[in-house]
Amino acid sequence: IERELEKMTSELRDSVAGMGLAFEDYLASIKKSEEALKKEWRPEAGRRARIALILREIARREKIQPSEEEIGLAASRIASHRGLAEEHRPTLEKDDLRAYAQGGARNEKVFQLLETL
Repeated sequence: IERELEKMTSELRDSVAGMGLAFEDYLASIKKSEEALKKEWRPEAGRRARIALILREIARREKIQPSEEEIGLAASRIASHRGLAEEHRPTLEKDDLRAYAQGGARNEKVFQLLETL
């Protein structure tokens, strides 16, 4: 749940930065602290964490793994969505972005499987 809260915070930071705002200014405008947001988000983070665990278990049982091409495409979509410059993508794909993209691509394949059932 803590990891999901950090991911949610990071997504909000990226979104706010994409609008050209400082995160601290955004927090001031909504009159909340980062800690207050995380407290509000805790139930949603728990729900998201449970869903992620379920999807991961389905993928494990069904031996679902995305290809390198699918991971690369997912990483590019995520980077584009978050407004990351093209020249920074190769570095990011090797680290957290790649892991995030791999999970996203795997989840897409799990959803495709579930749609056929």
